[in-house]
Amino acid sequence: MSIAPEGPDAQLTREVLAAIQEREWDRLENLTDPDVAVEVRSDPGIRASRNEHVWRARSLRGRAELRAYLVELREAAPALACQPLASSRVGDRAVVRTECAGVDSAGSPFDAVADFSVWTRDGLVERLEADITDLSVGEDVIRHGDGDPRRYFQTFLG
Repeated sequence: MSIAPEGPDAQLTREVLAAIQEREWDRLENLTDPDVAVEVRSDPGIRASRNEHVWRARSLRGRAELRAYLVELREAAPALACQPLASSRVGDRAVVRTECAGVDSAGSPFDAVADFSVWTRDGLVERLEADITDLSVGEDVIRHGDGDPRRYFQTFLG
């Protein structure tokens, strides 16, 4: 797996991830089909329970539902930074493994790994899936995390 998405929809996939990272909802909306399908799922073994309404299991349809979801996501995770770790092609979609770190609505740091799958048609995203494979919240992140703890606060630090 490489870090940069590959294939015919690579640029669009990079733009989608950048729009999510930068919380540019208008930009993201312009990259999606009006009837975009969005699925957010998590590994059933994840024990963290805070803000489950945004990450445990969500199914959305259309730009209006996507925008409403993104508002909820911003409230649940006011600081969120996403870093691509690897990417690949699986069939007709790009898959980007991403580390998402930040601070949640309770002020606790969190760290998650998610696989974003992006299907495109006619230059727009027609389907987006986020499969959360790992999630740590609060003192577990600080105690067991690797790397610089300032990354959780990166959005606030600029």
